[in-house]
Amino acid sequence: MNVTPFATTLRDGVVLRGSLWTPPGAGPWPALLMRQPYGHRLASTVVYAHPAWYASHGYAVFVQDVRGCGDSGGTFAGFAQEAADGSDSLAFVRSHRACNGRVGSYGFSYQGLTQLLGDAGDPGADAMAPAMAGLDERRHWASEGGAHWWALGVAWALQLAAQGCRRRGDHSGWRQIRSALADGSALEQGLELLEQHDPQGMGLGWLRRDPADSEGWPVHRPPAALWRKPLLLVGGWYDPHLNGVLDLWRRSAAAGGQPVLRVGA
Repeated sequence: MNVTPFATTLRDGVVLRGSLWTPPGAGPWPALLMRQPYGHRLASTVVYAHPAWYASHGYAVFVQDVRGCGDSGGTFAGFAQEAADGSDSLAFVRSHRACNGRVGSYGFSYQGLTQLLGDAGDPGADAMAPAMAGLDERRHWASEGGAHWWALGVAWALQLAAQGCRRRGDHSGWRQIRSALADGSALEQGLELLEQHDPQGMGLGWLRRDPADSEGWPVHRPPAALWRKPLLLVGGWYDPHLNGVLDLWRRSAAAGGQPVLRVGA
């Protein structure tokens, strides 16, 4: 098994970094791509097999830090950055010497949405496996029934804010956020901490908006070609993003696709 770093230069000059796992031998191979904000070395292994496992089954596996996260350059702006960055990253993978031109994508939550967004006309990956994701930031990510998912939203926003502190070298801010998450005080202090450490963050933007009113809430629109691609859609019984997964399934089926839906414990 081989592991090497890679770097993708985007159209605006920002460089995104990650790691590539490849099987033994010369290749090329079909590729898998995961784009995520939590550190490419972790590679979502809290819920997925390690990239080495996929490589052992004959795939070149690219795991990339999105803009403004991990080892990548730029400033993190949340979902709004992912259409253009995702299209550039997918083109990079297709043209990489380790890839035979066929690309699949996988990942859950933020990593699920990065698979769905792209420039207009971008055909996207050849097959996708988004889990726990949706297109409507109000209905599928931040709220339900006119009320915020408060504990989830605050904790997730603070997780991203803590990573921002670490990137800036603000160790005091990082410790303050991590302590609040650990002792539960984040539920009461969360907004204050976000105002202090990530005032422009997407998570704080959600918590500031009225969840009972759709005005001002983004709804993302994937390229039309996506809906007829092979889709494996994964959700959970107690998954706050399940409505998003079901919406993806309905949209794909209505467009003439044949999505596979799996919902389990």
